[in-house]
Amino acid sequence: MDDRLPGELEAHRTEPGGIRRLCIYAFYVDVDPICNECGGCGTSGVLVVSANDLRGLAGEKSVYDPCSGKTSVPPPVGRRIGGLGHELGHAFGLPHPPGCDDGSQVVCDAGALMWVGYASYPNTYLTAAEKASLVNSPFFVYTLFPKRRAGGR
Repeated sequence: MDDRLPGELEAHRTEPGGIRRLCIYAFYVDVDPICNECGGCGTSGVLVVSANDLRGLAGEKSVYDPCSGKTSVPPPVGRRIGGLGHELGHAFGLPHPPGCDDGSQVVCDAGALMWVGYASYPNTYLTAAEKASLVNSPFFVYTLFPKRRAGGR
């Protein structure tokens, strides 16, 4: 029996309960984060971003500090796009770069999208390891097409 939902693609892995699915869910929720909570989170096929991202995309003031309720001038829209890319990376299984949040002595790649590079989108990047991980994901399929010549031949 095919228990896939419309629009779902079958994955090459088995999820809990024996269901094989390939889905990523993105939720923009029109709520503010509470004090000491993340404003965006992503993991295991799901990402959630808060009202600040919606406000930022609309050019409105954001709640800068949910603990005090202070507002701020919105950062450029690219920061919100970069933030979505960062959380989407987590939903695809990408961690923060080595040394960035584990307290180790490894130098952190701070410009990477999966760390704080999202704030300077589009001037950010995926690391070679992140690209390799995504290439091996069933979400991304590469097809080679012959180059077309001038004139469409």
